[in-house]
Amino acid sequence: AADVKIFDNTEIKATRKTYNELTEDQKVKISDDTLKKLEDVEGVLKDIQATYEISGTQGSLTWWFDEDTGLLMIEGKGEMKKSDYSNISWRSLNNKIKNVVIEDGITNIENEAFYNCSSLASITIPDSVMNIGYCAFENCSSLTSITIPNNVTSIDWAAFYNCSSLTSIAIPDSVTSIKYNTFSECSSLTSITIPDSITNIEKNSFRGCSLSYVEFEGNALNI
Repeated sequence: AADVKIFDNTEIKATRKTYNELTEDQKVKISDDTLKKLEDVEGVLKDIQATYEISGTQGSLTWWFDEDTGLLMIEGKGEMKKSDYSNISWRSLNNKIKNVVIEDGITNIENEAFYNCSSLASITIPDSVMNIGYCAFENCSSLTSITIPNNVTSIDWAAFYNCSSLTSIAIPDSVTSIKYNTFSECSSLTSITIPDSITNIEKNSFRGCSLSYVEFEGNALNI
C-alpha cells in the first residue's frame, strides 16, 4: 500500500456513465482505441483498489482503508446504513483513520459513523449528503474544521460533541434547527455564525465552548 497513489476517479465514472447512455448506433461509431483507453484506465483503478489491505462494505456502500496514509475512502450510492453502533464496519479502525473521503452519491452520514475517531483530522463531504446523524463525529478530537454542504438539512443531536480541536464551522442555511448537545464541549470553538434559516436552538448546544463571538443572521426563535 505504500506505493499506492490516491487519485480522484470522478472522470472515469463520468466517462463510463456517458458511454452507457449512448445508443447502440452511437456506440459502434466510437473507435476501438478510445474504448481500449477507457478499459485500461478502469483496470488501473481496480488494481489500485485491490492493493488496499483492508476493505469492506457498509450496507450497499464499499470502503477501502490505506494504513500507510490513514485514508478511508467510502464509495457507492444511497444511504450509509447500520442497525446499531457495532455495525459500522470500519469501527475497529477508529484510532487509525486520519482522513475520510465520501463519494458523491452517498446521501447521509450515519449515526455514530465516526464516533471516537480520535485521529480524524479532515473529511470530504459531498453535496449529495442531506443529513448528519446523531453522534456522527463525537469525540473526533483531532478535527479542526469541517465544511458542511449546502444540501444538508438535518444535523442530529451531539453530532460534533467533544470535537475539542474544532475552531470553526459554517452551518448552511438549509439547516433549521441546532439540536441538543450538537457542539457541546467543542472547547476550541470561539466564534460561529447562525444563519437566518435557524428557528430553534436546543439546550446545551454550545455548552463547554469558548465562544467569544456569535453572529445571528436572522432570528433564532426558540433558544
